[in-house]
Amino acid sequence: MASDGTLKFDTSLNTEGLQDGAGKLGDIAKNALGVFAGNLMTKATEAVINLGKEALNSGMSFESSMAKVSTLFTGTDEEFSQLSDTILDLSSATGLAADGLAEAAYSALSASVPAQDLGTILDKSSKLAAAGFTDVDTALSATAKTMNAYGESGEEAIDKVQKVLIQTQNLGITTVGELGASLAQVTPTAAAFGVSFEQVGASLAVMTAQGTPTAQATTQLNSLIAELGKSGTVAAKNLEKAAEGSKYAGMSFNEMMEAGATLDEVLGLMQASADESGLSMVDMFSSIEAGKAAMSIFTQNGEVFHNDLMQMGTDADVVGDAYAKVSDTLEFKSQQIKTSLSNIATSLFQMAAGPLNDAAEAAAGALS
Repeated sequence: MASDGTLKFDTSLNTEGLQDGAGKLGDIAKNALGVFAGNLMTKATEAVINLGKEALNSGMSFESSMAKVSTLFTGTDEEFSQLSDTILDLSSATGLAADGLAEAAYSALSASVPAQDLGTILDKSSKLAAAGFTDVDTALSATAKTMNAYGESGEEAIDKVQKVLIQTQNLGITTVGELGASLAQVTPTAAAFGVSFEQVGASLAVMTAQGTPTAQATTQLNSLIAELGKSGTVAAKNLEKAAEGSKYAGMSFNEMMEAGATLDEVLGLMQASADESGLSMVDMFSSIEAGKAAMSIFTQNGEVFHNDLMQMGTDADVVGDAYAKVSDTLEFKSQQIKTSLSNIATSLFQMAAGPLNDAAEAAAGALS
């Protein structure tokens, strides 16, 4: 306070504290940057270590699976190496694990798929697996076993079988995975008595759409075909009587199928005969399973079955269309990235496999 009673303030700034504070802030920033850089280096080191672990794990798994394939593969070493590369490329493209594709290749060879068709059936089955909500081994096994049951081979047969599988999924309440687990219960019988795979697919689509579980539907359909096809059964005798006066008169069930008859036509004859005798469709068969299948397939006088059968032979690429929809998702693309990185690790393992094997052999010898 001045002598005249006024107040005076010092408006000059003392920058010492500010400079000191700024200096400390700079030190903190430098320390933070150092910590960040250190953490970054740590993460980078961990990534390199994890890549090594991934290379070892994925590489050994793929190597073991391919060794299994080699026990059945009859081609040259060069062709086997090409198959290995094809599987890795297909794995990265589809997001499916390479060792899983190798296991599928082994299943294909076990099912007598020719070595020259391996790449084709693996490619097509990987797409069917994604579209059919199952694994590639199930998709491929269902394809190969069905082809074997009908004595078919080649790319055209693969396409036909897989089209029926995906259409059965589209039209029924089932999946390719469920079909793959149960189809073998009916396809050998159907093929033996001349029932096309398209008719099997249409039957299962109708039956599952009405609520019959896939496994139960294949069992019922097998009973139906077996009873109609086997000479001397209740169903075979009733069919013979029902066919009197029709263009199928005097024919067995197998001969009717060879002449171009469809299941809805056959069951239509039996339903008319049952109506004349005051019986139900179930009464025309000796087992309740076969009777249930007949009633399901002939629902709405067979119109649903007939429409489904027509769609089994569509010219549309139904497998490709379904795969395109499934693959155009973030989850699918994320899995592609993850699998591609795993396959890079597998490739690193393959590059180092020779020295690693030598080291492992030396270590085993030293320990023994």
